[in-house]
Amino acid sequence: MKDNASADSLNPVRDNVFHFPGAMRPEPIEWPSVNQGGELYGIPIAVGGKSDPVHIHLADGEMEHHLLAERGIAKRIAAYLFTDTIRVKGRGTWRIATGGAWILERFVIDDFDVIQVVTLDEAICKLRNINAEWKTFGDPLAIVEDIRTGELRKLNGGL
Repeated sequence: MKDNASADSLNPVRDNVFHFPGAMRPEPIEWPSVNQGGELYGIPIAVGGKSDPVHIHLADGEMEHHLLAERGIAKRIAAYLFTDTIRVKGRGTWRIATGGAWILERFVIDDFDVIQVVTLDEAICKLRNINAEWKTFGDPLAIVEDIRTGELRKLNGGL
């Protein structure tokens, strides 16, 4: 690459065995950033700063998100500092790295919810205890399939 060359490795009958693109390799495309609404999860580990918006840091396992929020939201988030997992909702700016990973450049929090962390067994138990009409159906999956294929509309007179 440094010598601005490329090469082909040929076998004895001059068939190309390997092509080394070297300098002929196309430059990777650098895509523009994307602005989109989104949600992030984590435990608040830092809330502060002189400016408005205020800096918010969320720890999500090994990852740390550096976010922004207006002072009123930041003050409410501070009540959960180091204690609770929260889900923040807002608008973010992401760019795609050369390797294909998305990198968060900026995220402004509009609102947040405290997330109750439960085990899978606890979550399944809570779901089973929900009073839902579908539990009275003989075959709820067949009804979902009828809805998906349009059969239910035919059975209900085209509604």
